[in-house]
Amino acid sequence: MEESQKAKQAPGAIQILYKVVTSPGEAFAAVAEAPRPLIPVLMLVAVNLIVALVMLPKVKEFTRITLEELHAPPEQIAISLKAVAVSTAATAIVVPLLIWLMEAAVLKLIDQFTVRGTPFKTLFSVAVVAWVPAAIGNLVKMLLSLFAQAKDLMLIQTSLAVLLPRGQTSGALFAVLSKVDLFVVWNLILLAIGAGITLKIGTRRAAVYIFTLWVLYLGLTAILARAFGPKLPLSG
Repeated sequence: MEESQKAKQAPGAIQILYKVVTSPGEAFAAVAEAPRPLIPVLMLVAVNLIVALVMLPKVKEFTRITLEELHAPPEQIAISLKAVAVSTAATAIVVPLLIWLMEAAVLKLIDQFTVRGTPFKTLFSVAVVAWVPAAIGNLVKMLLSLFAQAKDLMLIQTSLAVLLPRGQTSGALFAVLSKVDLFVVWNLILLAIGAGITLKIGTRRAAVYIFTLWVLYLGLTAILARAFGPKLPLSG
């Protein structure tokens, strides 16, 4: 009887995705109690795919303009535009899944230090639910793109890259600042809250692990951009 009552009282996927914004502690407590990632995965992937399809005409136009500036032949442009359509849809589906798997793997690595043996399914569920801010960020960028010209598509930012001179979209400094995004930071904060609850290590300790790894990632990004990207005066 108690188990059936708990099942009835357990919040559904929509409630959890809403609560992770308004009351993340409650949302992740529910995830820890009953991890059910399938519906949240389908919902967030669907949102990401819709965003990609809405932005696709602008992406194709941006691609066409770029190739024409490079004096690409018409047949190459036609092939590239078809490839962009397929890759945009595929990326919208695959990239979130890869991100969630990677974040769940990081949480599992942290879990090794706690010796609690938290199931990977639970950690994957935390990663999925914590991704809601990223979905919101994608929706914001989609809305901004509707009011922007296709040639300015790369200038749409919700990160610290907006502080750079207009038109700078490469270099180590851009590579790092473009990763310091409001919605990404929000995502990482939620990931820390979720990890603190499910791994029972507290938000502060989980945040130290997660943000340390993120800073290391930013450092690696800067090194790779500096080594392989174009050398710009503002690249650091």
